[in-house]
Amino acid sequence: DFDNKDWYPNDGQVSVDEKWIKIRHQWYYWFVVLDLDTGLPIYQDLLATRSAASVEWIVTDLRRLKQLPSVFITDGLAAYKSVFASLKDVTHVLCRFHHQQGVTRWLKHHFPADTDVAERKAAMKKMVQTTDKRTVKRRFARLQERAAEWGITAWVELTEKRLPNLLPSIGSRRLPSTSNAIERFFRAFTQFYKTRCGFHSVSSAKREIIFFMVIYLFTI
Repeated sequence: DFDNKDWYPNDGQVSVDEKWIKIRHQWYYWFVVLDLDTGLPIYQDLLATRSAASVEWIVTDLRRLKQLPSVFITDGLAAYKSVFASLKDVTHVLCRFHHQQGVTRWLKHHFPADTDVAERKAAMKKMVQTTDKRTVKRRFARLQERAAEWGITAWVELTEKRLPNLLPSIGSRRLPSTSNAIERFFRAFTQFYKTRCGFHSVSSAKREIIFFMVIYLFTI
């Protein structure tokens, strides 16, 4: 029961995300785990997929390094949710900023451009615009009642599955509500990557990533 409870530990809070990198016409995924207290990466790996198996590999490595955190915040990739749900004493928080962005994308994808979705959009975004978990649940219940009328049943069903990961940070003074820190990290990497004009092999990509990490650490 998450209602107005704030019992989560304040240690070991990280943001985890992945960056698409194209190497010789093939996509790879650079996973980074960023410590939210320091703003510094504590783990990184370049993997061929962003599947649950890749996330399990990361968790195994973090355990080996004794760096498994108590809180993960992510942008909502399904693989994170499925793996983190199985971890004992680990809280998985969904980024509210990405959730709100997802509302806009979902409406654009499911409604013609000439459809007025202003009322739907406002109500869907307002659901998490509060510091009270009970208010979120009440607003979500009203959206469920209007789902068929508004044509948002699929979004409501998806959000219901994500709600347990959205609720913990609502009104919390300890838990992060966004993954903005790792977004800033990847923006810095994007600037670096552009000057390299791409990578030509996995081994060269790994060397360049390490070089970037050294520059980033000294810059920070």
